Amino acid sequence: MNRYPQKTNSSLLIYIISIFFIFLVSTTEAYAATYYISSTDGDDTCTGLSQSPYTTGVTACPIKTLTKLNTKTFSPGDSILFKKGDTFYGSITVSQSGTAGNPITFSSYGSGEKPIITGFTDVTSWTNLGNNIWESTNAVSTLSYLNVVSVNNENATMGRTPNEGSVYTVDSHNANSSITSSNLTGTPNWTGAQVVIRKELWIWQVANINSQSGGTINYTDVYSGGGFSPRDTGGFFIQADSKTLDVQNEWYYNPSTKKLQIYSTSQPINVKVPNINYIVNLYSKSNLNFEDITFQGSNEIGMLFNASSNILIQDCNFIEIGFEAVSYYNTQNMEINNNTFTNINSGAIIGSASSLNDKIINNTIDNTYTKIGIGRLYAAAAIGVYASNSYVRYNRVSNTGYHGIFVNSNEGQIRNNFVSNVLLNTSDGGGIYSYGPRTNLIIDGNICMNALGNSLGAVNQYDVATGIYLDNTSANVTISNNTVTQTTRGISVSGANHITITNNLVYDVEVGGMKVYNFFNTAGSTNNITLTNNQFVQKSSLESASVAAFQSVYSNDIELFFLNNNNNIYARPLNDNATFTVYQPGLIGNYKSLSDWQTFSSQDTNSKKSPISITSESDIFFDYNATTSNKTVSLPWPVVDMDGNKVTGNVTILPYRSVIYLKDPSPNTVDSLPPSISSFTIPTTSTSLAISITTLSATDSTGVTGYLLSESSTTPSASSGSWSSTPQTSYTFTTQGTKTLYAFAKDLAGNVSLSSSDTITITLPVVTPPAGGGGGGGGASSTTTITCPTGTTLVNTTCVTNTTTSATLIDKAKQKDIKPDGSINIIDFNIIMANWNKTYTKDISLTKGDITGDGLINIFDMNQLMVMWGVKY
Repeated sequence: MNRYPQKTNSSLLIYIISIFFIFLVSTTEAYAATYYISSTDGDDTCTGLSQSPYTTGVTACPIKTLTKLNTKTFSPGDSILFKKGDTFYGSITVSQSGTAGNPITFSSYGSGEKPIITGFTDVTSWTNLGNNIWESTNAVSTLSYLNVVSVNNENATMGRTPNEGSVYTVDSHNANSSITSSNLTGTPNWTGAQVVIRKELWIWQVANINSQSGGTINYTDVYSGGGFSPRDTGGFFIQADSKTLDVQNEWYYNPSTKKLQIYSTSQPINVKVPNINYIVNLYSKSNLNFEDITFQGSNEIGMLFNASSNILIQDCNFIEIGFEAVSYYNTQNMEINNNTFTNINSGAIIGSASSLNDKIINNTIDNTYTKIGIGRLYAAAAIGVYASNSYVRYNRVSNTGYHGIFVNSNEGQIRNNFVSNVLLNTSDGGGIYSYGPRTNLIIDGNICMNALGNSLGAVNQYDVATGIYLDNTSANVTISNNTVTQTTRGISVSGANHITITNNLVYDVEVGGMKVYNFFNTAGSTNNITLTNNQFVQKSSLESASVAAFQSVYSNDIELFFLNNNNNIYARPLNDNATFTVYQPGLIGNYKSLSDWQTFSSQDTNSKKSPISITSESDIFFDYNATTSNKTVSLPWPVVDMDGNKVTGNVTILPYRSVIYLKDPSPNTVDSLPPSISSFTIPTTSTSLAISITTLSATDSTGVTGYLLSESSTTPSASSGSWSSTPQTSYTFTTQGTKTLYAFAKDLAGNVSLSSSDTITITLPVVTPPAGGGGGGGGASSTTTITCPTGTTLVNTTCVTNTTTSATLIDKAKQKDIKPDGSINIIDFNIIMANWNKTYTKDISLTKGDITGDGLINIFDMNQLMVMWGVKY
């Protein structure tokens, strides 16, 4: 009987089709195609399957335009390569996805600059309207508004009144619908223009002006303002009107005529405007790679992804983008690696909370949200991270109008980023900023500097910028190993709980290296803060520049803030008294010393003040390392670290770490200068008077640079030519007898030191000539007789000085074990070892000498063995 069931015809057919389909798919992926596209070598009649330049009648050549390319159907594993040095106008449309392990890749070929995919078109024809106003002769775009105009390869400024650096003042307002200002008279009338209002420290709101009556304008917000209304005495300006043009290269785009106006003292040249809103706009696509391409001149977004996954953007450039350079929603596994972003009017990289597993690594971002009134503030952080399990590392962010890195990520890691010059147009933000409770968010090893804020037009005329800022209701965050410098505040946590802050260095901030506060009505809203092993160092001597500030607005609950504060350094080396500023209803504006704070809070028991005092800010040495390799720096003078240890010479700064030192006020103080000569050998086979030194060492707080042995106790000159840069290993006496050898050493500053421990008395033996000899052949064999002087002992063939150390050991030893020459028989030694439950064999490697040929062990070696084994003899 056949044990196996027979396949029916239909099932067999299905089986065969399935096998064929699997074969077809695998074959298709195995033979993935490469398409070439060149604006200089290509033609749209070409197949794109060869990079050979197009000639008449040839079809195996590059495609010429994106329009033609977008008609192609791609398969997993395909590569679409753009010729380097070429420029392509338009958008990339991708209708297919790759597969895991076989992505569809957009990259480049050839040599030279990255290929450019752009939405820019050139404006070349101009009409002079007079008064330095030039208008494009023709419509320049089909778009209803422009967010970016490039003039001479620079991101030009939209015209505004008053000009950059100034604002008008809001005298009064009506909800979020109108403002009244004495700066407005009704002439000119700004109806149809836009008003940009500073509603809060962190908000510049753009609104369309619906009408104007005298000094009152009625408006409607363009983008969500979060429900905020204007503030009386706050600032605003007018834009998007030709009447604002009065500064070189300021521009205005007329949405009706689609023409561009520019203020210029001569006919404008090299002007570009965008004609597309997105260069790449993908929905529900996966396994796509974009590599080695420049994306430039999008009116809104460079690359937009929605409901997509496994997207790689690598080694690309993003230049002059109207809103965000890369924006994504509801995505998984976005990797944005080693790209550059320049002149982006909103944020460079903006994700969403519905995403997962972002990787943002090694990108360089410069000039984001620097044009107030154009970019979208809600997406204006240079990097905006919301996805769970995000990984943000090795990025360099500089010159941004808002936050450097905005992070609201559960299980997120923000590590080893360098953030500088942030909050150029706003305040009340941070180099790294987070809002709300998180799950296991880690902010580690970052360097944040130059965050000072901008209060132009703000009601509260103060600049608030923080290096690392955990805002309202932040929770479950670890801040570790970061460096913050030259900011308004160093590290701030507000209304926060379950925060660990450890091993950070904060230096040279305006009003507080560490600030913890609670502005809620409920006592204890800020709680469970752990603050350990941090260094908060204040450069300024002003009393208002405290090292740490703790504030509770409504409750006397500061003692509830902290779970554990300890082993921190709160240093004000120029004025180490008003270290802490403490505010709460029952204790307003109270400056406290460290001891006062310890008593008040019952915290920081083992924390320290500055180890020394200095007289000038220039006596502080600070440096950082924003690279992935160790950095070696040379100290300008002998220093003291924040634990009080003396340091000199070169120091090594680990990657993404920093160091801080204070100039040593007494660098010539000798810690110890032996040199310590623990043993030496006197030759006995000749009349040589040289000794060989086995151990010679010297140490000093500023470093030892020279060694000198001398028979004279007179301190030698530091410039003497007899100094050795390394410890000397020998010395030759001129005569025999009892000699005193003096050991000197000099430090980095050229100071020469000698102490009583630097002298060793040595008795040189008299070597008796061999007996016998005489003429004629066959005399007696020669021998050497050694007579050791008083104070020395013959050991083997060497006279060794009986030092105090050896005498002490002998006194302590059992006389039956120790031999007169200071040695112990190995048999007796093994018996002693057995009593101590130790085993010794001659094969054991010792630090110093071993068993000599006669089976004896020197008492000094024995003593070292005892130390090694933790036994006292």
